[in-house]
Amino acid sequence: MTIYSFINNTFEPIETSFIHINNRGLLLADGIFETLRVYNQKPFLLVNHLERLEKSAKILSIPFPKINFDTTINKLIDLNNFKDAIIRITLTRGASQRGLSIQQCQEPVLIITCHPYQEIKMASYKCTISSIKRNPTSPIANMKTLSYMDNVIALIQAQEKGFDDALFLNIYDQPVCSTKGNIFIVHNHSIYTPSSSDGILNGITRNTIIELIQDQKWPLYEQSLSYQQLIEADEIFMTNSVIEIQPITQLDTKLLNNNFYSQKLKTLYKNYIENNL
Repeated sequence: MTIYSFINNTFEPIETSFIHINNRGLLLADGIFETLRVYNQKPFLLVNHLERLEKSAKILSIPFPKINFDTTINKLIDLNNFKDAIIRITLTRGASQRGLSIQQCQEPVLIITCHPYQEIKMASYKCTISSIKRNPTSPIANMKTLSYMDNVIALIQAQEKGFDDALFLNIYDQPVCSTKGNIFIVHNHSIYTPSSSDGILNGITRNTIIELIQDQKWPLYEQSLSYQQLIEADEIFMTNSVIEIQPITQLDTKLLNNNFYSQKLKTLYKNYIENNL
């Protein structure tokens, strides 16, 4: 089966899609990306993802493509004929001469890929706390950049220990996120999620979950969290655009059997999707 991508303003089979060997996204991780779901051939919350992508591009001084993303992505979905899919939008600064300077950069490169969504239900999702610390003072701490090696290494180390994922603390030992998404913790029927100032990605799904929690009038606190709050949590769940909501059933040696809020939110989120496509 041929899968099509969009690169350099053309639709091409992924087997024949190539970038320049001097592309800074490849050589320096100089780029940003977004990942979003397609439900019933409709991209979900595309505007939100594009707003975040454009904001990051502006901060990084990467020229933002002047194309109709809605038309382009819908055509890509049609070409691939996937009912449910995952779209990834990648924007790199493009090719340049050797070195860090951006003065000789060519045009930025936009790549959009589309792959079929395959649901993986995980009744058990075990996490460990990574020894790698997030740095909230970094200018890219709140961006979805191509520089993902902390996440890759933390996930490798977690899986080598028999866990499914790893949770990050920042340099101040505050819980911030997992390698794959944002986190929420529940304690005494109150829900907590780290503040954006702690060095987290301002997740699109996270923001939707916050809205749903507020609609239910459940106690919600968006604030810096302590390590003690994390290990004393009654319930922890992770969110991202692909997985949606994933309850964490074990944190290191502690079993987490309570998933009341994550299960309620799964239903609310499903209804939200159906009402906003």
